[in-house]
Amino acid sequence: MRDTDSSKNIAVIGAGVAGIVAAHLLSRKHRVTLIESNSYVGGHTNTIDTTNESGDPVRVDTGFIVLNDKTDPTFHRFLAALNVRVRYSDMSFGYECKTTGLYYSGNNLLTLFAQPKNIFSATYLKFLRDIQRFCQLGQQLLPQLDPDTTVREFCREHQLNEFFQRHYLIPMAAAIWSAPDEGIRDFPIKTLLLFFRNHGLLSLRDRPRWQTVVGGSKSYVESFLKAFNGTVLTNSPAQSVCETEESVIVRLTNNRELKFDAVIVALHADLALKLLEKPTSLQERLLLPWRYQRNSTFLHDDTSFLPRNKLARASWNYRRTESAAQKDAVFVTYDMNRLQGLKCTRHFLVTLNPVEPIAEKNIIREFDYAHPVFDSVSVKTQPKLDQLNKEGRIQFCGSYFCYGFHEDAVASAAKLGALWGETL
Repeated sequence: MRDTDSSKNIAVIGAGVAGIVAAHLLSRKHRVTLIESNSYVGGHTNTIDTTNESGDPVRVDTGFIVLNDKTDPTFHRFLAALNVRVRYSDMSFGYECKTTGLYYSGNNLLTLFAQPKNIFSATYLKFLRDIQRFCQLGQQLLPQLDPDTTVREFCREHQLNEFFQRHYLIPMAAAIWSAPDEGIRDFPIKTLLLFFRNHGLLSLRDRPRWQTVVGGSKSYVESFLKAFNGTVLTNSPAQSVCETEESVIVRLTNNRELKFDAVIVALHADLALKLLEKPTSLQERLLLPWRYQRNSTFLHDDTSFLPRNKLARASWNYRRTESAAQKDAVFVTYDMNRLQGLKCTRHFLVTLNPVEPIAEKNIIREFDYAHPVFDSVSVKTQPKLDQLNKEGRIQFCGSYFCYGFHEDAVASAAKLGALWGETL
């Protein structure tokens, strides 16, 4: 545990949810400065204020969208501490292939056979059996799987054919991790199956109930800022962090230098390493393997990005095309009206990496989000990441400590807070 008897001067670099939770906990006893390069606090929690068809205000999420009542306990505690409410959401997956014409949605039996001809299709019926077999294999083999085995190798070994991979497994995982096809084929199967099991994707029983934050996800950011007694510096990119014997020097891009007793780096792993002026061998060894996938993200109202057949529409809509661009990035559209329960005619959608152009008149905002790439090299660092916080004046937290999601970022910050004697 850190020295908690005296008040320290602490910087938290990065105002995504990991930085927010770290700042929230440490500001109880210490002087905390939250440093953020963007013009807003929240990171992937980026709710946009827009209007519906009548001109009335609507708040639409664009980055972080959903949580659930089973696998997000730490984040739920944080929301409860801020008196932020959640609501239950419609969470479903739909798939559409422009090449083969195949489409379906996993809402129910009717939407699974949104194309009636598939009732009599031997190929499609085998496809459904392969999904069931994959789920059974996952539950049976998970305890003994080698952490280095990839999705590609697992499917080859267990004769899960390309049709199953191309039209179910890869799209589902790609939508979850915002990753391209090849990234999923190289994904460690054990990590994937652990996530699938924990989120009820290997069974029809005991599935989590998905939720969204009432009033948009930035409601919790607003509640945090209202209660936070520290200093917030936005539009202030950190250029370097240098640890000395007595302090840590943070240099901002405007050449302003700030001195702190300790620094919490709540950035993506690759950015965290770049920030360190003199990284230790441990920091370099654990942070260097991490890469990030950039995803161009659009908030818009062009419903042509949803399947024409409404039975095939879902909350998450993956579209496969033969475009070369799709090989490098996932193409998925989130139906925000369904997810957030928006009661309006204007249909708000969030699309990642659109292969087909969105008309300018339909674009509301454009963003660039980055997501961690999970491969056998990066995943191997995870059991050791806690070592980063056991010595020195610089500590780390972020979603890369686990599966790359909001709960993982919050949990890593909470674990770090516990080293300072603070709990959620």
